[in-house]
Amino acid sequence: MTQLRLTLICFFAAVWCGQAVAQPVWRCGTDGNLFSDRPCSDGQRYAASDNRSAEEVRGARELASREQKLAMALESERLARNDVAPGSGLMRIGPTAEEREREIRRLQRLQRQQLQRQKLQSQSNARTSPAIDRASRRDLD
Repeated sequence: MTQLRLTLICFFAAVWCGQAVAQPVWRCGTDGNLFSDRPCSDGQRYAASDNRSAEEVRGARELASREQKLAMALESERLARNDVAPGSGLMRIGPTAEEREREIRRLQRLQRQQLQRQKLQSQSNARTSPAIDRASRRDLD
């Protein structure tokens, strides 16, 4: 009984799918640029069939596949160039994390150099100007 029921379901599904494929297409509009599955007042029945050979269809699919792979390669190259996560829909604005770290190290190095210069300058001032130091003390008294 189950076998018969499954067979009938498959048969009716195949008949129903066959009818869906065989539905007519109507070309509508004054210039014929609109297509519909229902008849329209100024429409004509349009035979929507693919007259290409199997080899032409296979060639078109291979071409589409190659173009899709090329497009994906170009997109990944662009994303790598912009340093953006795929699918984020954003472009990178401002420095990357690596660039920020590099800038922080540069600023720290400049700060250390400035402190060393100030230290050296204060040491050289302390050694070379005792007269100025004494004179400034007298002014304060």
